[in-house]
Amino acid sequence: MLLGNGAQEQLQLGNYGDLFDMTLRYVEHGGALAPQDAEWLAEAADFLCRIWRLEDSSIWELHDKGNYTQGTLR
Repeated sequence: MLLGNGAQEQLQLGNYGDLFDMTLRYVEHGGALAPQDAEWLAEAADFLCRIWRLEDSSIWELHDKGNYTQGTLR
């Protein structure tokens, strides 16, 4: 029996934008990244560069996959 809406099986690329935006704001306001955190973010950015053209389910967890930008089909 499937519980929830199945989002755990969906690719949602918008979450990466949130992560990098939050990091930028943190650093702009004087925060400093630990070396291991900066390395992890660099690895995440490399991973995102490899997958960003894949169709995803949007932040709205849509069943129809597409190339979305904040829930709007490009």
